[in-house]
Amino acid sequence: MNNDKKICVVGMGYVGLPLAVALSKYYDVFGFDYNPERISELINGKDKNQIIKNEDLISGSLSFTTDETCISNSEIIIVTVPTPVNIDNSPDVSFLKDASKMIGIQLSNNRKKSHKPIILYESTTFPGCTEDICIPIIEEFSTKKCGEGFDIGYSPERTNFGDNNHNLESIVKVVSAQKESVAREITEIYSKIIKAGIYIAPSIKVAEAAKVIENIQRDLNISLMNELAIIFDRLDINTSEVIKAASTKWNFIPFKPGLVGGHCIPVDPYYLTHIAEKNGYVSEVILSGRKINDQMHKFVVKKIEEFIDCHFRGKKSSYQIDILILGLSFKKNVSDTRNSKVIELIKQLNSKKYNVEVYDPLVEKQEISSIKFNSKNSIKNNYDILILAVDHDEFINKGYSEIESFIKDGGIFLDLNSVFYDYAHKKESILYWSP
Repeated sequence: MNNDKKICVVGMGYVGLPLAVALSKYYDVFGFDYNPERISELINGKDKNQIIKNEDLISGSLSFTTDETCISNSEIIIVTVPTPVNIDNSPDVSFLKDASKMIGIQLSNNRKKSHKPIILYESTTFPGCTEDICIPIIEEFSTKKCGEGFDIGYSPERTNFGDNNHNLESIVKVVSAQKESVAREITEIYSKIIKAGIYIAPSIKVAEAAKVIENIQRDLNISLMNELAIIFDRLDINTSEVIKAASTKWNFIPFKPGLVGGHCIPVDPYYLTHIAEKNGYVSEVILSGRKINDQMHKFVVKKIEEFIDCHFRGKKSSYQIDILILGLSFKKNVSDTRNSKVIELIKQLNSKKYNVEVYDPLVEKQEISSIKFNSKNSIKNNYDILILAVDHDEFINKGYSEIESFIKDGGIFLDLNSVFYDYAHKKESILYWSP
């Protein structure tokens, strides 16, 4: 244990908690969060997000707290608060501002001249935010100057939650700071937990920009596949077959169409387009990709209605059509429902008076009920339509035959991620569709 530095991680969410746990193997770490319920839960050894195992939460060198004074007692302060968007898709940096104000106040309480902490931001934001927004707030409330009373760094989070092959330690960590010596100190700290290596960016703005374009690139590639899926559907061509054929070329990247949700890909593009507009440029490509992905659930609903009109031919009213949605979270193997487009899909189906039920073993039933969806603890075997919306391993491991058994003869199976497209023994009595 290296006790010469105390570290405070601000924000015990999907980013901050794994980071605090990893660092606590080498340093004394405070895990701070504003939410007393979250802290109480973690103290009792439970992570409702199912990211960290219960036994890993109990460590003598990791203290969970709502006491802000832990900040003034730390040499390294790492900020991992959310950075969502507002209703108009403008960046919501209120959490960053609040955290910066709190840090500034706590720094003003520490009168030791030798105390010069490093404040390190990990929250995704637009280039310039750390230096143009966060630093002035800290300076105002601490009455200390950046570079004299405290130092600043930025290191964007990159963890791909739900992916065991790409976790905190296996992804190269980008770090940056205003001073080279500070960047080296940050590198030394992160090197203890990051096995994949550290990349030192030449400036904080470069590191901020790198983070947002990582997700913008993925957003645009998926939006291209989504638009192609819409086009090929009109041409009566299966997109999966087109992708398989195109993938025989060495430089084709096989992205797949799908519903794009979560707290990164649907959000980060707006941070860059915001600062671009502030500097006189209105994005065309980035925003067009966002528009396509934001509307993809409507395409799925339209397909469902087309199938119902054709398949049931007016034999059933909408309220007589039973639909089961498998999966509610924004992607596979996670419980997080933030910005999940499955939610929008279900809302639209509900508005059309279909009898919609939802089953997701990773999302707490209470949360599903809180958004007024009909949650199921188990699955019956007589649905008119089944939609595999999220390809959790639990669903895939059931196999096609069991999934298909939930559907009535003459029913419809929509496989939104084309999980079972290649399965050769589908029932002829069930209509199978994938984008």
